[in-house]
Amino acid sequence: MSYEEFVKDYLRKGLLQKLNTDWSAIKKLMDRSAKDLKAAKLNLSIDAGIA
Repeated sequence: MSYEEFVKDYLRKGLLQKLNTDWSAIKKLMDRSAKDLKAAKLNLSIDAGIA
């Protein structure tokens, strides 16, 4: 099954739904993820469990 067939089938079954892309929200999440990764790297040498 191709990707297109998969999506079409799952949309038909109601298991997927089309949504509008909110690029500003995606950018905010990516920026926050970058900060979290930076903090985790800094914490790694101090406390690996928290990192």
